[in-house]
Amino acid sequence: MSHGLRLNPGTWGEHSWKPALVAAGILRQVGNAAESYGSRVRLHPVHERSRPDMFHVLRHTFVSVQLEAGESLVSVATSLGRSSPRVTLDYYVHFMPGIGTRGLAGWLAGWLAAMDTWLV
Repeated sequence: MSHGLRLNPGTWGEHSWKPALVAAGILRQVGNAAESYGSRVRLHPVHERSRPDMFHVLRHTFVSVQLEAGESLVSVATSLGRSSPRVTLDYYVHFMPGIGTRGLAGWLAGWLAAMDTWLV
């Protein structure tokens, strides 16, 4: 199923991804196709046509769940194979709760501590 260190997307889709979708009840197997290899005949499952972007939706779901859970932007971008976290940040910033508020909270805490010292 692999060619060197990379997976062949077509082979992976037919032998791993689509059977997983069938097992999850997302996709249906509609029959079998027979292929002849000399004197051998091999049956392959035939699946209904899936949405062309179905795997890409899984990728977006993975990223949004990771960022909402507080995973590092750099870590998520690296797992996506991005050359820079900037692309990931631009696209998924709305999934990062509290972005920008941690710095403000730290600044405010420092300012309040300084005010307490100044007022005493």
